[in-house]
Amino acid sequence: MKTISFTEARDNLNSVLDQVVNEAEPIVINRSREADVVVMSHHYYNSLMETLDLLRSANNSAHLGRSIAQYKERWASPKNQ
Repeated sequence: MKTISFTEARDNLNSVLDQVVNEAEPIVINRSREADVVVMSHHYYNSLMETLDLLRSANNSAHLGRSIAQYKERWASPKNQ
C-alpha cells in the first residue's frame, strides 16, 4: 500500500483520488503529528465490508476456506502446470 505525505495529498488531491479509484488500491496519508489515515474508493470499501460480513459467519468462513483449498488443489495439480 502506497504512503504519501499530507502535503503531497493536499497539493495533488484530485490526482491522488483518481489514483485510488483507477488502481483500486487504498493510499495511506502520513500526518506527521497525527494518526495516519487511509483513503480508499467507495467500491473498495463496499467490497471490504461485504467480505467482512461474509466472514462474520463461521459457516460462511469455513465454506470459503474449503473452496479456496479446492481451487488451489486443482491449480497445483501436474496437469495444470
